[in-house]
Amino acid sequence: MTDWQFWTELIAGKILLPLILFWLGYRFGIRRWLREKKEERRLKREEMQYHHRLESLRAVWGLLAYMSQKENEKTVFVKRLKKQSGPEGGSSAAWFLRTKQAHDFLERLPRIFYEQGHGILLPDEIRRDLFAFRTHIHRLLDSARQGREKPLPERIEVLNEKLPQTLNQIYDRLLLNLRKELASKPETN
Repeated sequence: MTDWQFWTELIAGKILLPLILFWLGYRFGIRRWLREKKEERRLKREEMQYHHRLESLRAVWGLLAYMSQKENEKTVFVKRLKKQSGPEGGSSAAWFLRTKQAHDFLERLPRIFYEQGHGILLPDEIRRDLFAFRTHIHRLLDSARQGREKPLPERIEVLNEKLPQTLNQIYDRLLLNLRKELASKPETN
């Protein structure tokens, strides 16, 4: 064996081959590690988005107490007996807007929607229903304020007979959409 063959066999077999194998292992290992890190970041981002979406839905869920037809201390619209005027007298059921609760709702909605940032992640249907309810409250409060110097009464009678049904439909739609959103799985990219 000549010196040339000896050095060629030594370099190719004992030094170069392990270096090539080391370089290939390093390259594929780094590639796999980078892929796993990228996937880990994507999953972390999706987890954060899902958590924020869930917090947004919880915040809106808290507003349902104001919109409910079942009376509680936050309910904006309540049904009360109203005495009839005239010779027959008697009483009938009428819907009333409670001004304190209406103002609480009108203060809480922008706080949740804008200040806390929950409006970013809410679906359009939920957003539309929330602001439709808000619009009805504003209209009733504005009509009650017209020509009035004194503060608003504690309760304002709802004269539009279809409004309670409309508000109940908004509430039902909102409840259905919230439950659907809570049950849905987050989108994966």
